[in-house]
This record gives sequence, structure tokens and C-alpha cells, in this order.
Amino acid sequence: MGASARLIGGEGRPGPVFSRPVLGMGAAWLIVNLVLAVVGSALVPGSGDAAVGWEAHLAGFAAGVLLFGPVAWLARRG
Repeated sequence: MGASARLIGGEGRPGPVFSRPVLGMGAAWLIVNLVLAVVGSALVPGSGDAAVGWEAHLAGFAAGVLLFGPVAWLARRG
């Protein structure tokens, strides 16, 4: 999600970390994960007491935003 936000912000190339698409998608991702953390499995019938690792989803978004630039640079180089 984070890498795709940077790709959208750069129109096909790695865009800025603090571009409008990155901040917008980041805010939406934060809200969705906070709702899942608060409401939990009540939104997913049949999930029982299974919890969603919302911290891991937020960390993955941040990793995608931060690592997309170096990985794209390596891909262009190779």
C-alpha cells in the first residue's frame, strides 16, 4: 500500500514521501486499522476471537513508503 501510494504520487516513478497520495492513503490506512483494532472481529462473521495485527499493517505501510525509493533505484540500475 505504501509503495503504491508513492507510485501514484510520482505518476509512474517513485514520488515524494510526503506527497498528497501518500498522506491521504496513510490516513485512510490508519483509520481502517484503528477501527479494526477497536471493533475487532465483530465486523468479520465467523472469525471468533481472531485479532488483526494492525500494528504490523501500519509498519508494513511505512516500510513500503520508505523502501520503495531504494528498491526502485536498484531495479532501474540492474
